[in-house]
Amino acid sequence: MIKILIAFLLLSSVCYAGQRELDIETSRVSTEGRQELSTQERDQLLTRGWRNNRVGEFYPPVRETARPDDYIGQFDRGTIGYTQAWQNYSRHKIMIPDGTVIDGEILGACNFAQIEPDTDAILRRPGFGHNLTFRSCNLVNVRSYDDWVIEGSNTSQADVVVNATQDGLGTQEDTVYISKRSKDVPRVRVLPTNRIKKDD
Repeated sequence: MIKILIAFLLLSSVCYAGQRELDIETSRVSTEGRQELSTQERDQLLTRGWRNNRVGEFYPPVRETARPDDYIGQFDRGTIGYTQAWQNYSRHKIMIPDGTVIDGEILGACNFAQIEPDTDAILRRPGFGHNLTFRSCNLVNVRSYDDWVIEGSNTSQADVVVNATQDGLGTQEDTVYISKRSKDVPRVRVLPTNRIKKDD
């Protein structure tokens, strides 16, 4: 009997935790005049607290109640398509059409930084990720390719580590420099024990 009661309490707490997000998202789509939530979207909100982004709806790409369908966590934020209307693609996988020129000077910024060195962040599929040009962009920890033109951009590769603050009361992120380019990252190397990984 106690096991049944505990299971019921756990189940009801999960549903209750998602009810707030369901209410927020129901109100948002109604206020914005969007299509009502589907049964699947309602279930996603109730069970995990967020729903998958709809086609063409991903700016901002990660919101409290909607995210890319392959979202894992704060260091692996899912796949999104490139648009000049958005400048911060940090910790996302990005689909950029072949031949695109991305100029941080014109856009104001272009951030593609990743948490782990040599991350394949720009997806290379037919029609995407080839013959790209990056100018004045943050490409820290992004794997680059020979068919790309990279001008005035930060392509350094570094481990991000968490260290205790000097007062011992908190933590801070620091970087351990590895190389200037992704192809120079050693395939076998000693990893810092306190480095942040995508699955953290």
